[in-house]
Amino acid sequence: MDWDSAQYLKYKAERTQPAIDLVNRINMVNPKKILDIGCGPGNSTEVLYNKYPNAYILGVDKSEEMTKTASTNSILLKLEYFQMKTRYLYRDMYDILKFAKKPSEKSAM
Repeated sequence: MDWDSAQYLKYKAERTQPAIDLVNRINMVNPKKILDIGCGPGNSTEVLYNKYPNAYILGVDKSEEMTKTASTNSILLKLEYFQMKTRYLYRDMYDILKFAKKPSEKSAM
């Protein structure tokens, strides 16, 4: 399935609220590295950036179209495309991992 970032962002507020709720529950004070897995068009990554502006934040998604939109909308963040199968390679490299669950997918953890 190909994701359409323009269609996705028509409901940006509704789609971003769960990320806001989740990030507000993170108690870590000063993480150095954050990995946002399933970053979509970057709205959830921006939430992380707003809370942790000094952290290195990497947003990744399996949809190249979504990461292109994220890169365009958010020049402060490093965003790249990669296949979700490799996500566990990053587990020990980051202080915070945020996983997005697409509506059609089962939980990653």
